[in-house]
Amino acid sequence: MKNINKIYNYIFLLFCFIIPFEHSARALPNIILVVLVLLFPFQNYKKSIQQLKKEFIAIFLFIAIIAGNSLVFQRWEDFNLIQRLLYIPLILILFSPIKNIKSSLLAFVLGSFSLLSISTTLIVIEISKDSSFALANGAQVNDLLFGHRPYLGFMYLMSTYFVFYLATTTIKKYYRILYVTMGIVFISFIFLIAARLSALTVLISTLIAAFYFAKKIKLNLKWWLLVPLFFVVLMYNLSDNLSKRFFIGDEKVNFITAEPRYYIWDCAYTIMSDNPKEIVFGKGYYQTENDLALCYQQKENYLDAEHKQWFIDSKFNTHNQFLDFYLSQGIIVLCLSLLFFCYLFIIGRKDFFSVCLLVAALLFLLVENVLTRQLGCILIAFLLCFVFHRKLQPKE
Repeated sequence: MKNINKIYNYIFLLFCFIIPFEHSARALPNIILVVLVLLFPFQNYKKSIQQLKKEFIAIFLFIAIIAGNSLVFQRWEDFNLIQRLLYIPLILILFSPIKNIKSSLLAFVLGSFSLLSISTTLIVIEISKDSSFALANGAQVNDLLFGHRPYLGFMYLMSTYFVFYLATTTIKKYYRILYVTMGIVFISFIFLIAARLSALTVLISTLIAAFYFAKKIKLNLKWWLLVPLFFVVLMYNLSDNLSKRFFIGDEKVNFITAEPRYYIWDCAYTIMSDNPKEIVFGKGYYQTENDLALCYQQKENYLDAEHKQWFIDSKFNTHNQFLDFYLSQGIIVLCLSLLFFCYLFIIGRKDFFSVCLLVAALLFLLVENVLTRQLGCILIAFLLCFVFHRKLQPKE
C-alpha cells in the first residue's frame, strides 16, 4: 500500500509539472489523470473530502444545473464544453490524498520555469534571425510561447505567487533566495511577453501586499504612492512590447476602439434577450457564439473593412466568463458563480497568497472565457487546490 501511495504522489507531481505544457501536449495531462483515477481508490482520501464536502456539493450542483439546462433544452452540442468543467472537481478529488502541497506547487513551478526557459531560448534565436521581430502581437508569438498570451500570463502569475509562498515556508536561506529569484524572473517575463492583465495584477498584488503587511514594514503615505508609481513606470519602460499593447501609437485610434473587447462586449450587450426563459436559463454556449458572429457581421462601427473582416473570421466569444454564464446559462448560473467567488474570498481573506490568487483569477475571468478551455479549467482547479488547502491548514 505504501508503494502505491508513493507511486500516486509521483504521478501527481508529474501531472503538476506537465500542466504548463498542455498547449503542446494536450492529451498527456488526460492520460496522467486516467492513471491517477485508477490508483485513487487505494488512497486515503475520505478525511480531506469530508472537510470540503460543502465545496464539492456546490461545484457539482453548479455543473449539474448547466448540464440540466443542456439536457432539458436539448443543447447537445454544449456537452463538449460541460465536459471540460468536470476537470475542476476531478482534480480537486484527485488532489485530496496529497499531504505535501509544497511538492505539488514546486512541480508546477518547475514546469512553468522550464517552459519559460524554452520560450526565452526560441525568442532569442528569433531575434538573432530578425532584429525587427517584436513580441507585441502576431500569431507567431503564440508558437514561441507555446500557448495563448493571457493564459500563459496567468500561469506565470500563479507560479510567481507559488514561489513566493514557498520562499516564506522554507527555513533554508539558499532556497529562499532561489525562490525569490525565480519569482523575479517570472514577473520580468510577464512584462516581456506583454501580458497586460497579468502585469496589472502584479501592480494590484503590490497594493494588496502593502495592505496585508503595512504594520510589519511600517509603510507611510509616501510609500503607498511611490510603490505603485514605480511599477507603472517600470511596466512602461521595461517592455517596449507592453507599452505598445497599452498605448496606441496612431493618434486617430484610441485605446478603447483598438481593444477587441470594446466591440465584443458591445455585441454581447446587443444579443441579450428579453425572453424570460433565456434570462433564467440562457440560450446555450453555441447559440451565444452564433448570435455574436451574426452581430459582428451586422455592426458597422469598425476601424475599417479589414478590421471588420478580422472579427467575422475570428468569431470571438464573449471574453468575459460571467457575461458568458449569463448569456449561455442564465441568471441562476451567473448568481451561483458570483456567490461561489464571494465564498472563496471569505474563506481566504486572511491569507495573502489566497487573496492574490483569487484577485488574479477574478480579473482573468472578467476578460476571458477561461472555463471553455481545458487549460483554463485545469489552472482554476489547481488554484482551488491551493486555496482549499490554506483553508484547512491556515497556520502552515
